[in-house]
Amino acid sequence: MSRSVPSTTPTAARLSARSLAWSVGERFVLLDLEMDLAAGELLLLSGENGAGKTTLIDLLVGHRRPTRGRVCIDGVSLDDVDRGWLAGRIGVVGHRPGLYLELDALDNLRLFAGLVGRPLHADAAAALLDRVGLARRDQRRRVREYSRGMVQRTAIARLMAVGADIWLLDEPATGLDRDGRALLVELVLAWRDAGAAVLVISHDDTWSPHANRHLHLRGGRLKSPPPVAALAGLTPVAAGRPTP
Repeated sequence: MSRSVPSTTPTAARLSARSLAWSVGERFVLLDLEMDLAAGELLLLSGENGAGKTTLIDLLVGHRRPTRGRVCIDGVSLDDVDRGWLAGRIGVVGHRPGLYLELDALDNLRLFAGLVGRPLHADAAAALLDRVGLARRDQRRRVREYSRGMVQRTAIARLMAVGADIWLLDEPATGLDRDGRALLVELVLAWRDAGAAVLVISHDDTWSPHANRHLHLRGGRLKSPPPVAALAGLTPVAAGRPTP
């Protein structure tokens, strides 16, 4: 079956999940999830380790096939879209670097941009890496030699290089120092304010003041978040539930 390229006209939900479920044998890790991620929105997702947050990212980007249900971009199922086109729409930063380790940061950006039909001059690639705080002296080093923080900076620059308008970020501040975290938040908010749809998975309360919505993954389902003390693993004292 031929793959289609959906219209670029924005819809209310840029990325959506409907009755989404994924199981290992007879055990469901995710069960009948309903989720919408709109243009210009930052959705914060929390959950305990092993709750299925990274699995959800894999389903949303098409790296795993759901046991049942579907994921749609601009109202069209991921099963029916061209994978090359999808790579230019959805960008992921997660536990896996998503970079070519034997290439330097400049060549990574130029390669990924070229793969989605957005040729990138070396000067433009360097400017993006400057923007994420990767020093010029490091831009020509192999990614294999980078610290975790440098990898995260390069991965964020990759999303900008390909022009992705859906960002799926799984603990994106890992390995970043205080200044790096502040810069990351600034970049993500700028991209959101320009119309990107952003999902951030994090236990870091840095994101809470900036999120348009906050959902908590528990028992395979998306729920309103528990009180802050409960998220920290403490017994809440006179704590009311936040507004969903």
